[in-house]
Amino acid sequence: MTETTDIGWAILELMGHRKLAGFITDDQGLVRIDVYTDEALLEDIDRAHFTPIATQWYGRAAIYCITATTVANCVGLSKSHQPAPIGRWELPAPERNEDEPEDAELAPDYEY
Repeated sequence: MTETTDIGWAILELMGHRKLAGFITDDQGLVRIDVYTDEALLEDIDRAHFTPIATQWYGRAAIYCITATTVANCVGLSKSHQPAPIGRWELPAPERNEDEPEDAELAPDYEY
């Protein structure tokens, strides 16, 4: 049986300058955050009716600050601070197909 304790709606700040907003739970010694962006949560606060866009777990040592806030603040902040599993800069550059036109060939000629 897993033991979890709801902390509530909050902004989670992590070492490394990451900021997430959502519903926070203490999940067996790890801090779990469910991130939501659905504005319908503002009228129906029952989280069971919604699917988070992301769920992440963090060790307590990684947490810089937890600030309690409202559902509205969490939804608003989550729209601009969505967690991504990987950044574009972490992926290798796509291989170029010789049959594809150069970017300059795709753009019309404009005079500035």
